[in-house]
Amino acid sequence: MSDLSMPRYVGWPTRLRLFPLFWLSVFLSLVTQEWTAGRFPNWSAIFLNLTMLPQFFGVSPVNGAYWTLAVELVFYGLCVLLAITVGIKNLNIIGILSIALIATFFDREYGYRIQFLQGPFGDYPMLLGMMFWGALARARFEDSRLPLIAEVAYWVAALWWLIGFPMAGFHEAFARTHAEVDLVPRMYGSYFCAFAIFFYSVHFFRFKATALEFVGKISYSVYLIHGPVMYSIIFILDNYLGYFKFRFSLYAWLAIVTALTIVISSLTYRFVERPFQRMGKKLASVFTP
Repeated sequence: MSDLSMPRYVGWPTRLRLFPLFWLSVFLSLVTQEWTAGRFPNWSAIFLNLTMLPQFFGVSPVNGAYWTLAVELVFYGLCVLLAITVGIKNLNIIGILSIALIATFFDREYGYRIQFLQGPFGDYPMLLGMMFWGALARARFEDSRLPLIAEVAYWVAALWWLIGFPMAGFHEAFARTHAEVDLVPRMYGSYFCAFAIFFYSVHFFRFKATALEFVGKISYSVYLIHGPVMYSIIFILDNYLGYFKFRFSLYAWLAIVTALTIVISSLTYRFVERPFQRMGKKLASVFTP
């Protein structure tokens, strides 16, 4: 699987393109979500946010959506570790690792034997397992076949996310009391929907659409920019344009936020993200044997 070789799949120089736009979004989030709300993080908290790993230092992200980026960086680190040990081309190893990581869910939710899994990073192994499953999905999508163990792991994990995980969510909803009443639908529902949309799109709804391709191209910008856009509009409505706040429905405001996010994200993609992507590819070519 040449596509899963270390230079292209792990490709740390190309991953550097994640940071410039992220740093810009941190500043925008500070302005729109922290300073406008009267919160002023100290300089050390701001610096740690710029690492993309503030949770590892006990600091909250300035934007709640950023927690997924830490998982992504850990995933890249594990890919490097695989590449220099057993090899990242071994899809059977990736399949076994995916199942083992996903299986930590049972101890986190029911077993309570591994203390780490009860902590703030306890869901990282499960999420990393999903990402390694994604590596199998990519390999399967491109070559249409996997080695036997990897193929079995692919379908076991897929069936778990499509059937077992939602069933566990229903159990959580009815069998336990949660301090956050929306925890179960937010966590289980979002994970299940994200996986189901990806799975069914890959297996049953393969089609090309220019608009969807464009949104996919700027998706990282959309991910980072949508928060600042949304909070900017909320701040303006609350402080300057209160008359219009209830003149339009929630869905109308969602449409406005979406449109502005796409427009601004297309600009940040063109003038920030894309140039650093090209720079990353040049660096990758230097470090590729």
